[in-house]
Amino acid sequence: MKDDSFSQGMERRDFLRLLLNAAAIGYAGQSTASAQAFLLPARPNLSLNGVLNSEIFQALLGETFTLVSLAEPVNEYKAQLKTVTEANSIYMCPKINQFSLVFQMDGKPMLTSGNYVVQHATAGTTQLYLQTTNDKNSSSCRADFNLLI
Repeated sequence: MKDDSFSQGMERRDFLRLLLNAAAIGYAGQSTASAQAFLLPARPNLSLNGVLNSEIFQALLGETFTLVSLAEPVNEYKAQLKTVTEANSIYMCPKINQFSLVFQMDGKPMLTSGNYVVQHATAGTTQLYLQTTNDKNSSSCRADFNLLI
């Protein structure tokens, strides 16, 4: 009988130790996540439906977009946002947000520059003028922004 009660006591002790360790780990993980959320900057509102700025596109860097030509709605392209380049100059007014986007085409190259509907799965839709930059090695398009903020 003594052996049974001793083995059950050990199991109980091990079980309690396991619970306490799990609680301590959970508590530590929660406090770390809270600290990280406090220290990390908030993500901008990722919507293409309102006012556009470079921060929105920086957050969408590397994402896939669907591009539809307004002149030829039959033509639909898939493209990945490759770069967001902000203009920095001592001569620029601080109230201007000037930047460029470069989209890398997936598959068929874009044939003409023009107005396109730019769609993102979660951020929504906007219209942009896209200029083709077809060269030998790749097919891409570019959108330039000069916004007064």
